[in-house]
Parts: sequence; structure tokens; C-alpha cells
Amino acid sequence: MLSFFFADQLKGIESAGFDIANFFPDMIASFDPVREAKRPAEYAEARQRAVAAREARTAARRAESDLIAANEANSPRSAALVKELSVVEDTLRSKNYNDAESRLKGMLKTYPGEPRI
Repeated sequence: MLSFFFADQLKGIESAGFDIANFFPDMIASFDPVREAKRPAEYAEARQRAVAAREARTAARRAESDLIAANEANSPRSAALVKELSVVEDTLRSKNYNDAESRLKGMLKTYPGEPRI
């Protein structure tokens, strides 16, 4: 609850380059409990909008990731990419770096814009 009080008090002071530690005794002395009790009601609408926006972003992200996962799981192209990547991984384990690099460069041409390569 006091975060709004201190935010109002410190607005502009910190960006001006002052040491805010010098201002705390005065800020605490000017604390008005009646005024601060009213603050949650003042910011309730903004808080509700922020919570609703956060929930909408989360739902959109979840729906997008579900759609991408469903499309990738069913795609034969994606399955082929995963298979080729596992072959490259085995090549890297055998420390044949030149062959792995050439395979990856070929895969970049076959799958342009694919972030997994």
C-alpha cells in the first residue's frame, strides 16, 4: 500500500540524480494514513485493466503455443526436420564437425527461417 505513497514522493527526484536516502525521514514524517487508505480505490480501475490485459496476453500466448504445437506435431515436414537434426546431433557427438556444418547449411536451404537449426 505504501508503494504508491513513495512513488508519488520520489517522482522526479531519482531521475534528477539526488541521493534518495536523504529524503526518507521527511517522507515518513509527511505520511497521511487517511490519504493512503483511499489510494487503493483510486487505482482500482487501472489495476483491473492491467489484470484483464495480463490475462488476455496469457490466454493469447497459450492459444498460440497450442496451435503451433498442434501444427508441428502433425506436420510431416516437422518430423523430417527433427529426424535430420538428430542425425546432425549424432554427427556432432562423433566430433565430425565439418560434416555436421555442411548438413546444417543444407538444412538452412531446405528449411529457411526455421529457428531450430
